[in-house]
Amino acid sequence: MQPQPGAAGRPRAGAAVLGLALSLAAVGSLYGTAFYGRSQARTDFGGYVLYLSNPRHPLDPHFLYEVLSRGLSRLLGFSLLNAGLLTALAAVLAATAITYVLLLDALPRRWGSWGPALLAAFVASVLQMVAPIVFATAWAGNLYLAYMAPNVYHNPTVVLLKPFGLLLMVEAAAAFGPGAAGLWTLVRGALWSFLSTVAKPSLALALVPALVVLAGATILLRRPLRKVQVTVLLGALGAVLLGQYLYAQNTGDPNVTQAYFRPGYLDNLYISYFHVTAVGGPWWLALRYLLSVAFPIAVLLLFRRTVLQDRLLVLAWVTMLFAAFVNFSFVEGLGDYALDGNYQWTGEIGVYLLFIASAIHVLRHGLDLVTWRTAICGTVFGLHLAAGLVFFAAHFHGLPWVV
Repeated sequence: MQPQPGAAGRPRAGAAVLGLALSLAAVGSLYGTAFYGRSQARTDFGGYVLYLSNPRHPLDPHFLYEVLSRGLSRLLGFSLLNAGLLTALAAVLAATAITYVLLLDALPRRWGSWGPALLAAFVASVLQMVAPIVFATAWAGNLYLAYMAPNVYHNPTVVLLKPFGLLLMVEAAAAFGPGAAGLWTLVRGALWSFLSTVAKPSLALALVPALVVLAGATILLRRPLRKVQVTVLLGALGAVLLGQYLYAQNTGDPNVTQAYFRPGYLDNLYISYFHVTAVGGPWWLALRYLLSVAFPIAVLLLFRRTVLQDRLLVLAWVTMLFAAFVNFSFVEGLGDYALDGNYQWTGEIGVYLLFIASAIHVLRHGLDLVTWRTAICGTVFGLHLAAGLVFFAAHFHGLPWVV
């Protein structure tokens, strides 16, 4: 983590712990309600229960959710559904706690102990519910599909990916700094690489090319680079991806072994299939993508003088660009089979991590002297939060699907 300029010590432990507790309570209540509501509808929670209930099914290539759910079910005597809900809830709470620590580390200390703790608690909480600014298409009933949503409530494996993906991004960003990586740093990076990819390989599909591009640019510019650490990260991610691919070929899982390059195919299929053609076409699609990342774009433009010094934010941006490319360009099948949209999880985890990195940057550089730049970023962030409240309300009311 990068040090805060001018920081004078950390908040007292009591304030930091209370802030964390408030954040976890808020997010736990929100996601607990949403998960329970979604588990009663036709969503991925129910689908995983049916999948796990079949004793003859092969282990999934991204098996972490299955292993944890089965383990909790046997340990606590819960049903598979309740064990799966608890697994997903624990994952989002872990992601919230990691986000809180990163935000707290970025905040100026002049506010004493309680100011940074409470602000970090608030921002960490709302980062778990921000959504694309959907108001341009909400009138047509389109709140989710063809956007890149940083937060969803219906898929447990992308939720499980969040804490490990966030830890992996922080570890990977540190590799673009000075000094040499110690043994524990290398082991930690390999561990997060493994856990994030067996939770869901979506992030690895974008992070691998991002690391290659950034490492190449860093070498050409003769800037500090921990080459051994980058090599270990790429090796671990590549090895797990290759193992998943070979395993899926042997078990006949088409979700992993098939990839069709069809730019825009799935987004347009969503629009026609779910009858929101009033907001179809390339201009509407481009607008959706921009409104998915309006806050990070505002931070990039308004804090451009400091962005290039922020290793985490630079890595998050490059990863998100590759994630958006995967999101837009690839499908695992054609026709109705493409509606599973498994490659679109790459775009969603990319946007989630970019939101967190952008928020950290604003808190680190925008609060020493609050200016119109900070105010604009806060306003745009508020629009994302308002859209997130609308999105959550749709889930809270138990709609079978949110278009």
